Amino acid sequence: PKIPTAQRSKVVIDIYPSNASYRKQVKDADGNITSIDKVKPWGIDKELPEGMTEIKSIRVQQPGRGSVFVREAIKNMFQPTMDFENIGVTSIDDDHIFLYMINGSGANRYTTLWTIKEGKVISQIIFKNPE
Repeated sequence: PKIPTAQRSKVVIDIYPSNASYRKQVKDADGNITSIDKVKPWGIDKELPEGMTEIKSIRVQQPGRGSVFVREAIKNMFQPTMDFENIGVTSIDDDHIFLYMINGSGANRYTTLWTIKEGKVISQIIFKNPE
């Protein structure tokens, strides 16, 4: 049976042009960007691509509760996918939602998986998986 709209959970991902070029970058001896504002960046290597995007917010909307991901859970996640084939949301019950995204491309592709319990992020896994 179809779930009425008012009872459905929704995940809204806001993606914007990145302002990383204005933030403090640290590079290693090979020229790879190892941190931006003291946080590891995902989806980039030596240079910030022209027109780079990043996740600005992720909102979870569930009947009776709503939340916004803490900034630390999405900081420096660059080149997020716009392809719905690379995003998945599932739940095991009313309190647990799993969200995954395959972001970036080529050598800089990465996957992230969040566990959301009662509207709050309780765990996050990010790993590099080059194409």
